[in-house]
Amino acid sequence: MSMPPPGDLSPAPDDHPGSGHRPAPYGRTGPISQPYQGPPGAAQGMPPGPPPAAPPPVPYGGPQYGYVMPMPQNELGLWSLVTGILSWVVCPLVLGVVAIVTGHAGMKAVREGKANNAGAATAGLILGWLNVAMVAGGLLLWLIFGVAMVGVAGLGSLLSAG
Repeated sequence: MSMPPPGDLSPAPDDHPGSGHRPAPYGRTGPISQPYQGPPGAAQGMPPGPPPAAPPPVPYGGPQYGYVMPMPQNELGLWSLVTGILSWVVCPLVLGVVAIVTGHAGMKAVREGKANNAGAATAGLILGWLNVAMVAGGLLLWLIFGVAMVGVAGLGSLLSAG
């Protein structure tokens, strides 16, 4: 039996399966290198080189890893809250109606995903509706009181005439 040259893994003519001698994969001839050689320079007995450079820094104001842009706030919810508060101080009926209208528009924007300030829109709606209800109730009471006064005055003139 003849011995193959060093590094040659081709089968010998008298080898058969199960003999422990494997042929080179894919018809390769020559020595098989190790799958992992280590960093460059390590094979010659030198220490490995410096670590790879870090990626360049992100410019100021640029996108950052893991940063999620916040949902935009719709200003209608804020305006609803402001006009709802001001309706208790200045021009109650007009600002109350404005608070209701802007509050409904702000809530619609929240439902459509265009805003995230549902709390401000809801607070403006509540303040606006309370103010409009109180103004309407005050006007109703004033009207009832006025009719009652006219009725009492009319009854007094009927009693004194007769």
